[in-house]
Amino acid sequence: MSLISLGFTLLFTAVSVGLVWYCVNNTYYGKLFYYRMFKLRAISGKTSTGADGWTKAENTLGGDFKKFVPAMDRAEFENSKTYLTKAGDLGRKPLPFWLIAVIGILIIAEGLGFSYLLGTFIAPEGTADTYTLLMVALVLVLCVVLGMITHAAGHQLYRTNLINAMRVNWEQTVQDNHREFKTHEISLHQQQSIDDDQPAPTQLVNRVGDRGKYTMVIIAVIVIVTIAVLSTEMRIKAHEKTETDRTAGVQVTQESSNPFAEPGGDGLPAAVTAPNQQARDEAVKQSKDAGASEAMSAFIILAVIFVVTQIVAIYAGFKWGFGGKESAAAYRRTRGFASWTEVREVKEAFVEPVEELMTSLHGKFSETNRKLPVHSFKQYLAKTAAAAEPDDTPSAAAAEPPRQAAPQAPVRPQPQPTSAPAEPAQRAPLPFADETHADKVAFHLEAIGRLAEKEQKEQYVLSLDSALRSEVIGALKLRRQQEAAAKESAAKEVEGLF
Repeated sequence: MSLISLGFTLLFTAVSVGLVWYCVNNTYYGKLFYYRMFKLRAISGKTSTGADGWTKAENTLGGDFKKFVPAMDRAEFENSKTYLTKAGDLGRKPLPFWLIAVIGILIIAEGLGFSYLLGTFIAPEGTADTYTLLMVALVLVLCVVLGMITHAAGHQLYRTNLINAMRVNWEQTVQDNHREFKTHEISLHQQQSIDDDQPAPTQLVNRVGDRGKYTMVIIAVIVIVTIAVLSTEMRIKAHEKTETDRTAGVQVTQESSNPFAEPGGDGLPAAVTAPNQQARDEAVKQSKDAGASEAMSAFIILAVIFVVTQIVAIYAGFKWGFGGKESAAAYRRTRGFASWTEVREVKEAFVEPVEELMTSLHGKFSETNRKLPVHSFKQYLAKTAAAAEPDDTPSAAAAEPPRQAAPQAPVRPQPQPTSAPAEPAQRAPLPFADETHADKVAFHLEAIGRLAEKEQKEQYVLSLDSALRSEVIGALKLRRQQEAAAKESAAKEVEGLF
């Protein structure tokens, strides 16, 4: 086996192992397959229990699958969705993997032709292995450089066209109102309702930017045209050199095969050889002209194919990707889901197979003599959600305060003493240093009442510290009992009236 063959074999093996490792660690179904086939039995022996009452095996399984389950709450989802809408990126998606593979194959095919020309020019006396190494290196450079330049050019073209369209819209509809085109930059962690009072063009440029550029587009055009022209010129010169060498070789062969041209021979008279030589020269000229025309047509077609391939790559950058500065992060937060209902459906679809794995794990626990605690995957998600700090959720402090409060942290009026002036109607919920314990409980009861989803209410209660959580749960139970008693009393009062 040659050195080149060994190198390609090792490269193929490394790529295959890398793909398997990626699928096992970064895809839901790859991880699920790996657990069912191998890892579930391997972790079933980790039966030591932590301070929280969970076994190490349960924590390992839950931690491996937690990253695949959409963990956002509804407020975070809606905030990210609004960011995409206002940035003009709703409905757009990242560049799909299949298109990356197709463009890569096209660029590699083009690069192989270029690298062969350049390799023979750089090392004209090189061996076949030398040419192969040069081709691999040159193809790698061409693919990476051209891929990055064309994708960046397409993305820049989309973003600049979007900004220009918004500027024209603003100039035609809003400029007379003496508004600014861009008020301020708005990031994803802020409340997206900050600029609801602004026109749509201003909302977009607050997230995308108000200045477009064509730098990468110009660079891409220069690189593509330069490579197309120079590669065509190199092919033409290489063809001319080959034809010249071939013609010279034919003439030498003809002269050496003429017995009358040998030393000591008298040869034929010019009157006899001239017509034959003229006919032969004319045939050679016609053959060369036809071959040159054919080669030129082939070289032009190759140049056109190369240019079209790069246009496809630029179009891919224009068609896919995001214009907003943080739209990619917003898309990752929403996971591309169209609605919150879809998020919950997908979450249930992802959770159910993991619950089956957790049940199988508990079944392996029963094979031991110890009696171990058992938990569900949903309990693990609730536990980690309660322990996590809400760093990524949009808060009222990140928004411009006076207009709207964050939905995650509802506010309430401060009780006003008779001897003190009234305090502002809106204030941060924490800390409660100047409030009584009853005020804290009442505040959290009101906050829970403002939440729409049952899941949000449960996570809110779980996020409280243990002492306060007990008080809030007791107050909720008491309120439910009072409501039930009130309904029963009302039912008795109206009984018999109709």
